[in-house]
Amino acid sequence: MVKMSTPTFTIKLVSKSKIKNNIDKSFYKCSRKCYAVVVKINNEFKAVVNINGKYDSVIEIDQLDDSRLIFPFTEASLNLKDRTHVFLKDVDESGKHTIIIRTKEQCHCYPGLPTQYDAVKENLLIAGHIISKNGKMYFDYEDLVKYNYLSEFKICDIKIDNNKPLFSK
Repeated sequence: MVKMSTPTFTIKLVSKSKIKNNIDKSFYKCSRKCYAVVVKINNEFKAVVNINGKYDSVIEIDQLDDSRLIFPFTEASLNLKDRTHVFLKDVDESGKHTIIIRTKEQCHCYPGLPTQYDAVKENLLIAGHIISKNGKMYFDYEDLVKYNYLSEFKICDIKIDNNKPLFSK
């Protein structure tokens, strides 16, 4: 007679290893969402933020006062990928910048060449946050509000609460 044994199994549960999230602590949002006007200073695009939140007068570069703050853009803000509105660098015969409006699929798959297009142009009214990265302040462009900050026509309506202070404590 053959002796048969039933197989036995031992199951050990291994605990999950602790995964550290690599959160970039070098940058953080230090303001509420706010409006900014794009200007070109020394051949670089900058964002001008009014502390009072009003953009009803012409912004002259040489006449900036203490109520306006100037910030450079983040690299992600000037990236063409996922931007539905891009501007040709060359002006047309009437001296205006041509805007190209793309679908989400087009702007994700075919971002365009930085030598041909810009993500921003002068006199745009945009919305975004002021961020701090490695001790320097930048403007993080999120939404295009108007093609010209003095015009009445809005592309999108962004809710900005001007009753809150611009910078959080």
